[in-house]
Amino acid sequence: MLGKPSRRTEKKLEEKGKRAPAVVVEIAEKGMSVTTGSGQLVANTEVMLKAKVRVEPEDEPAFEVEERFRFPQLSIPSVGSRVAVIYDPSDHDKIMIDRSAAGAAVQLGNVPGMQGMDLQDVMSKVKEAQSQTQDPQEMGRILAQEFGANVNVQQQDSSGMTFGAPAAPQEEDPVDKLAKLADLKEKGLLTDAEFESQKARILGES
Repeated sequence: MLGKPSRRTEKKLEEKGKRAPAVVVEIAEKGMSVTTGSGQLVANTEVMLKAKVRVEPEDEPAFEVEERFRFPQLSIPSVGSRVAVIYDPSDHDKIMIDRSAAGAAVQLGNVPGMQGMDLQDVMSKVKEAQSQTQDPQEMGRILAQEFGANVNVQQQDSSGMTFGAPAAPQEEDPVDKLAKLADLKEKGLLTDAEFESQKARILGES
């Protein structure tokens, strides 16, 4: 249903599915915007895109799934990006993006140089960061300090988190941010009002 499993399937996956990291192999350039709640908040809008992901479980061979997934409109992954998923071991086509702190821990645990970390410890640090601040940028800074890895958070939950190789945290250049915004607007994924709002925020930070 619009890029998400039914609530019943979602609940079943959360209860009995397996968590695993996945790599984006292919992703469509254009998709459908889906807004929940106030349309004035960029965080309430997701983009439904057809994507192929290679799921890499620890205890079984990797496999690929092509499905429509919802992604935060300002945190759309690219080919090669890592995401966390939950899937049905008996039916790999039943799969969803894992937006929980546990999913963020799975992502972090598979960043180059961070493999082998205790996922429970990672998950507790993610939850602690979420409890300390509602600001995505501040949360990213806290997690970057904790793990020594680049952490970019676009939303307060883990659905908008992306992780890079261990390195000193770096602020993204405002010019790059504006270029990404312009690209989203050009693809029809941002309204004029959303574009102007985000542009003003970025310019205010620089």
